[in-house]
Amino acid sequence: MINFLKELISSFKEGVAEGKNELAQEKAQKEAGINVDKSIIDGISAREKFGTALGAPFRIVIFGDWFTLFNFTDDDEMYPVHLYGFGEYPKLEKHKGEFIKVLNRDFGISDRTSCIEVLASYFDLAGIDKNETILNGTHSEKVDLHMWNPEKKGVKALICAVLSHIISASTDVGYLGKEEALDILENVNIYAKRHYTNWENFSEEFFDGESSVGLNNSAGKSVLKKYIGYLKTKKGSPWNNISWEASEIISDSKHNGILSNIVWAFQRRKYDSRENFNSELAEYQTVILKELADPDTKQIAIDEPEIDVSYEVWIKGKEDIAVNEQLIDEEQDAFNIDNSDDGMYQVELCARLKAANGKNFTILDLMYQLEQQLLNKDLGDHIFFEGLTSINNTQQQQQQQQSSIPTYYMNLGS
Repeated sequence: MINFLKELISSFKEGVAEGKNELAQEKAQKEAGINVDKSIIDGISAREKFGTALGAPFRIVIFGDWFTLFNFTDDDEMYPVHLYGFGEYPKLEKHKGEFIKVLNRDFGISDRTSCIEVLASYFDLAGIDKNETILNGTHSEKVDLHMWNPEKKGVKALICAVLSHIISASTDVGYLGKEEALDILENVNIYAKRHYTNWENFSEEFFDGESSVGLNNSAGKSVLKKYIGYLKTKKGSPWNNISWEASEIISDSKHNGILSNIVWAFQRRKYDSRENFNSELAEYQTVILKELADPDTKQIAIDEPEIDVSYEVWIKGKEDIAVNEQLIDEEQDAFNIDNSDDGMYQVELCARLKAANGKNFTILDLMYQLEQQLLNKDLGDHIFFEGLTSINNTQQQQQQQQSSIPTYYMNLGS
């Protein structure tokens, strides 16, 4: 069984001594009008800060921040850089050895390959998008599905924290490069924000998830509760300085795909007109994205008269395939009994879409067509639109006789 708090006693002793020294140094800096750590934090990107903060309950164990040094009512105003960022910070060299030991002990991660396999396993288990990351194409079963069942109460929050912990620690020790780690972490951020609304909500679910999975005994739970208490109360805690608002995550992305700034939930509803659909689409943006929402759906999304869009769905049989859709897999494989569940088959389809104006797709036109395309398709839990990714599938191009029509993959999340 994984036990993140296995060596709390040694962490406690080292943390107390180190914390006292740091407090003295910070006090001297404050008296001189200097806050070195905060100036470093100000230079860290929003997606890195948010993603690192998701795993703060575990990183704080390694570093022993605030541990028994202060009462909840006291505020030392320390800003631990390592709870905001990873890969390069003042304490990195001192803790590399401990991260190597923890990654191997708790997850069986000892190198780049095992790191990618474990991350891919968690992503697959939780249904997190792997596109545009080094995890894409990697499938592994390193994680116990029964133990980490995301349908159990709070497990999604715990998975987010664990993934943040693995990604940041693996980058700290050199198993992952910083940019590729940020690409992976960005998808964790999106997943976390899809299921939770603020740090209070996240922390409550984290505790429920910890109990559901059964990571620690009563003593471990007590210490973990104390750590999270510090994260919720200390002025320098990332949980009190990083907003959960969508704008900070979405606008900071360096790898946005087509329509990645559009949010929507496919609910297999037939609309009487594009105007009715447009009204609901615009309202949904405002509710979810708030001030980041752009209600102008007449903007051009793709400047092409025709495109192909592929996606994964559940259907009853060939009769559910529309005239503008093609099976990507061989028919005998797609409708094999081994690929069925309760009379439904999971298949990957590719649809040919044509712009309503014959020239290009506006946001409204494209989203409306996608909504209509999925009317008789079952998406399971993956009903949330997460943008389109341009793909170059050689086999598919050959099947389409070297068509020059652009092809996109529709990303769907739960």
